[in-house]
Amino acid sequence: MTATTPTPTLTIAGGPAPDYSSIEVTDTATHTRWYTYVEPDPATTGSLPLILAFHGGGGNMQIMYNALGFDTLANPRPYLTVFPQGWNPTLDIADQETTPPTEGVWNSGQSFTAVQGSGPRDDIAFIDALLLEVTRRTATSGWRIDQSRTYAVGFSNGGMMTYRLAAERSADIAAVAVMQASIGGHPDPGDPARRFHMNHPADHNAEPVSVLQMHGLLDPGIQLAEGLIPTGANPRVDLPVIDAVDTWVDHNNCDHHAAIESHPKGALRTWANGDSNSEVKLLTMPEVAHEVPDGAMNLIEPFLLSKSK
Repeated sequence: MTATTPTPTLTIAGGPAPDYSSIEVTDTATHTRWYTYVEPDPATTGSLPLILAFHGGGGNMQIMYNALGFDTLANPRPYLTVFPQGWNPTLDIADQETTPPTEGVWNSGQSFTAVQGSGPRDDIAFIDALLLEVTRRTATSGWRIDQSRTYAVGFSNGGMMTYRLAAERSADIAAVAVMQASIGGHPDPGDPARRFHMNHPADHNAEPVSVLQMHGLLDPGIQLAEGLIPTGANPRVDLPVIDAVDTWVDHNNCDHHAAIESHPKGALRTWANGDSNSEVKLLTMPEVAHEVPDGAMNLIEPFLLSKSK
């Protein structure tokens, strides 16, 4: 960190999920951001893996907490799970600095209007500050974060943010799981030939990061193999999911031919033998639409926990 880089100012209040905690983050200004977390199994010893879980655009941390099954979790897990809250650019700053917004978006760099998440908030600064705060907080609780086993999970706009972290913070992120999202699009819906590769790992000299991409084939907006212009007031075109998969297969230097196996939800393809033991997986699910699939953590958890830097 250089002397000219703003140092995040951190304050903490609150407790474990479903309560909320806040930190103050300094990017272009100082403002309050929110998160909630799930403590690990008290019997866990040694260093802890950390999973960051990003909700979809227009959602919130409680929705993601529920969607991943933590509201009905039978047993505590041997890792710490943190659910950050996105910013709502349509609300007054003071309103969401007092209480968490019920709807938020991520500045993933991929969406092209303020309401879709490319507003003024620096979400990379938020996550940098959050990782520092979580490390400090767990240390005071008698735990220690395993810095080689930090992971990110994201759905939709949160999946776009997850791809951004993989590209820009690859030294910190060992593996990611992405649902219903890709890495770029066409910034001008009237010019679909103009491609926009946001969150491309080569643009950030990224280290290898293992990727699990989960995609429901009934998604009406984000397509597996071709782009689509959604209807509505803020149309945009997302690159097809296969572009994200191919990008990371090439960047990780994985095998160019995938091994294919059946899966209860569809078909699972694996591109193995990447640099630093990385791999890329694509689970296609014919009966799933734009949603977090039921039981998603049953696949996500073992995939992530098997990876380290």
